[in-house]
Amino acid sequence: MEAVPLCIAPVITFMKTTFLSIRFLCFLLGALLFARTESIATPLVVSRDPTRIELAVQREAKDKIEGGDWDDKIERVRLEVTVTNKTLNGPPLEGYQLQCWAIAKQIKDPKAYEVVVAETVPIRLTSEAQGRQIVHKTEEVKWGWDDTGAIWGKKYQGWIVLVLNAKGEMVACKSSNPMWEQTIAAKADGLKLNQDYTSKLDPSTSAPGRR
Repeated sequence: MEAVPLCIAPVITFMKTTFLSIRFLCFLLGALLFARTESIATPLVVSRDPTRIELAVQREAKDKIEGGDWDDKIERVRLEVTVTNKTLNGPPLEGYQLQCWAIAKQIKDPKAYEVVVAETVPIRLTSEAQGRQIVHKTEEVKWGWDDTGAIWGKKYQGWIVLVLNAKGEMVACKSSNPMWEQTIAAKADGLKLNQDYTSKLDPSTSAPGRR
């Protein structure tokens, strides 16, 4: 095997280094693109199905003063969601799903909204009197907070509920916040339990450790 001339050796070394750098950059770019794709919510299709679904929501559990200090509060949240099929005639609604979220706002960082309830349950409705309506109660969640003196925790802000048909299309939605109700079709796929978002339900970029 012939020795590589000294004048060519640096060129070969440079080419090898450049090749490895390009491979690393391609790998890094691919990882970033994949991560971005994972973080983008897939918008829901709004159904044109004439089925009429009515939603009614009540918050059953509420906050009270409790805890170590006299002004510490315990927030308790449980939603009662009533789903009613208002279509008088038609086949049973099979394969439908009810999705529920409750949102709280961080006290130290009021720009950060946390999903504290996220539930998806299957539902079946008919047009007959006995099967026309179902009631679902979410699991109760609770946490402490204080907005005087030692500021910590979060405050309940509201809820979002929607119904999907068997095709995964949104047939009904309702929210305590009109802005959330208007944008939930584009945001629902990205809402995850215990994750933080902006007031518009976009992923939050706030620094951690504020609770």
